[in-house]
Amino acid sequence: MDEVRIARLERGDARGRFEECARIHAEVIPGGFLVRLGRRFLSALYRHLAGSRHAFLIAALRREEVVGFIVGCEDTRRLYREFLLRNPFPVACAMAGLVFSPSAWKRVYETWRYPSQKLEVELPGNEILNFCVATKCQGKGVGGILFDALCEEFQQREVKEVRIVTGCEQESAHRFYEAKGALLAGEITVHSGAVSRVYVHRLAGGE
Repeated sequence: MDEVRIARLERGDARGRFEECARIHAEVIPGGFLVRLGRRFLSALYRHLAGSRHAFLIAALRREEVVGFIVGCEDTRRLYREFLLRNPFPVACAMAGLVFSPSAWKRVYETWRYPSQKLEVELPGNEILNFCVATKCQGKGVGGILFDALCEEFQQREVKEVRIVTGCEQESAHRFYEAKGALLAGEITVHSGAVSRVYVHRLAGGE
């Protein structure tokens, strides 16, 4: 595989970068709720994440093509509010398509409610919001490079622990995070009938 380089995306980057993130998201998580909102919505979301003071977006580039990305967030609830306030048009267009879908509106509510869910153990507020590697590049070390870059960025922000939420059926993700040293903290239900595992990863230097 050609050499992959890591880049921190910024809001002012070419729109195509965020469209590539949206494409990879739809490819890797085709049944996800956000995919139902459309590529335009996803592109707007990733562009916002790249410019938010509450989050950051790191991409893996191969010959300048995005082949994977990872999103770190310091305050998910504030990030959601910020996105809604600053992107009313793409949000309104996406929501218009859900008018006759009560189940979709339920998932919107569940997604909004998710950051307030708690476990018996205290969880860090910082978390991995999304993490995708293009199918053609999976199993080639791209995920490890992205994860290490995310940890480095969090360390520069003096973050000591990171929360990771992943579906219970995503066994390859469980193996990946456990190999990186993440510890299972418990389980939560983000969407009705879909249980997710919650891991906590302690960064180097964290007490």
